[in-house]
Amino acid sequence: MAFFSGFTSMTNNSRIPVITPNGQNKSIKGDIEVILFINNPKPNVQYDTICFDVSIVDRALNMSNTIRTPEIIVKKH
Repeated sequence: MAFFSGFTSMTNNSRIPVITPNGQNKSIKGDIEVILFINNPKPNVQYDTICFDVSIVDRALNMSNTIRTPEIIVKKH
């Protein structure tokens, strides 16, 4: 997998609502969906392939494991 070295990172900070479960088991499992507006910076390219590295930081500043999304094909309009 090759990446465009001129623009490899961005920060997108989002907030997840407080979802502390009731009871003693506080573990949470689920899906999080975020809508992003992507600007394709490469001129004269109709399609581009991107992926994201994602992690979550909780209120105590503990960072989760980082996952990488599958490749996403972005079409320039």
